[in-house]
Amino acid sequence: MTRARLATVATAILAPLAFLPEHAFADEQLFNPTVNERWRFEIGGMSQDAELNISAGPVGEPIDIVDLNRLGVDEEDNTLWLAGRWRINERWHFGLSYMEVDRTGAANASEEFSFGEAPDEVEVEIGASVTSAINMKYYIAQAGYSFVHTDRANIGAGGGFHVMDFSANISAELSAQGMTTDLGTGTSVVTAALPNLYFFADYAFSPKFAATATAGWFGLEVGDYDGELVSASANLEFRPWENIGIGVGYTLVNVDASIDESDNFVDFEIDASGPRLYVVAGFGSVR
Repeated sequence: MTRARLATVATAILAPLAFLPEHAFADEQLFNPTVNERWRFEIGGMSQDAELNISAGPVGEPIDIVDLNRLGVDEEDNTLWLAGRWRINERWHFGLSYMEVDRTGAANASEEFSFGEAPDEVEVEIGASVTSAINMKYYIAQAGYSFVHTDRANIGAGGGFHVMDFSANISAELSAQGMTTDLGTGTSVVTAALPNLYFFADYAFSPKFAATATAGWFGLEVGDYDGELVSASANLEFRPWENIGIGVGYTLVNVDASIDESDNFVDFEIDASGPRLYVVAGFGSVR
């Protein structure tokens, strides 16, 4: 995903707020828990469409880009989404989120490639039977400041970290003339932390309906580490009860990071997006 694409998504999500009438941001005593509750917890599922490209190998040797989708890893799958937020006061809040990409696949290799951090490497030959697995956990911590916070609107910016636990393994075996040769298993395990800046906007259309949106980006190049993160989310939430509600939305996350260590080079690009459905519980109010 490019920065231009993120800018387009962010504009589509946040720009409509500019066309709201002036009184939309005034205190009209229209209470909606989504905008004002002190404690908020979400649990739900996300249907992900993910493009998965990984590379890993010893420094100084040719590094192959491995497209896991071509190795039988499904692009579409479902995953768990968890989130919580503490609104400290009308201006400041702190939130935690969790999501995961977990896929496996099997296919016959159509090209030669190598994968794995030394000493766990595999050289895959054309025609080999390949099984692969990737798991990526996102732990997201963010703090935000509201420039506008009324009973109907909440608009601001913040920052935080996406911490990612990434692991992948590829195993291969070659069968010929009635014999099967185990080519081995290549593995890669990386923990990476990417800082992020983000913008957020919540707007309550009525005491029961509200829209929420976020958009963020950050790039960092320090020493042997080079990474970029883009994310965006838009949701529509219905609160039939003050403390319980349901929401539907669309989320996208793209991570492109590389680590050039003394012995190994690792690069992974995960582009995951899709709709999500969640249940929200909230308590207390800051107004």
